[in-house]
Amino acid sequence: MKSRFVCARINQIKQVINLWPIIKLNLFFNFYATFSPITHLLTKETLNTSEKMRKLKLLLCLTITTTFLLSCSKDDDGDVEKVIEMTIYPETGYSGYVMSEDVYGEFLCFSESDSNEKKVLTDGGGSLNNFDYEKGYEYKIRAKKTFLKNPPQDASSIRYDYIETLSQEKIITENSEQNIEIEVAPEKIGFIPRSGNEIEQALFVRKKGEDKMQPLLNIEGFDYEEGYKYRLSVKKVIQADPYSVRYILLEILSKKDSNGS
Repeated sequence: MKSRFVCARINQIKQVINLWPIIKLNLFFNFYATFSPITHLLTKETLNTSEKMRKLKLLLCLTITTTFLLSCSKDDDGDVEKVIEMTIYPETGYSGYVMSEDVYGEFLCFSESDSNEKKVLTDGGGSLNNFDYEKGYEYKIRAKKTFLKNPPQDASSIRYDYIETLSQEKIITENSEQNIEIEVAPEKIGFIPRSGNEIEQALFVRKKGEDKMQPLLNIEGFDYEEGYKYRLSVKKVIQADPYSVRYILLEILSKKDSNGS
């Protein structure tokens, strides 16, 4: 592991000064230029013992250095891995799939132990496949984080592989209700919920006070008509056990033709 970090530092220096190919070439030339004379000179009887020892030490040093640098170059050719701890949050998040603008998915929300930044794990099909997740619980887990040198074209360059669960705590323990205001886009989008594999048509909504749009499969009592922008007052109902979320229409605050007519 220590060797990998040292290699990473050498690689950073290489990228900054942009002279790595020249350095490696010079090292090889110096190695062979030194090796050949030493081999020849050591066979001469005229060299005393101290001179022989000095040249042997120089040869050994060059050999170790060259081997070490070659191992660093080999590591650069592959993926980089490290073991981390992650927090998995009790509610999921939404995001568009990589290379897709009109299909959204439902993904785990997480943060890493060295950062409090909450993220959406958009590589849901390739990461944490063996992790048994239940909404309403917060998890601390250990995982292997891999930086892929050659990631698939339609996937993230980082993959998380589940190792073990360190803790599991029920966070959402009580039922709750909240009145919120949402905007509804004039067109539906494709949506793949976490519980399924098929693309479903969903409303595309934005909650008041939030910047991002998200898919929503259903608002009870709402008769949606495509081509119109809506502003709605709805009740968000959370059931703690088993965890579920429902949205119920309270009032249509506005309805406008998206073409402005």
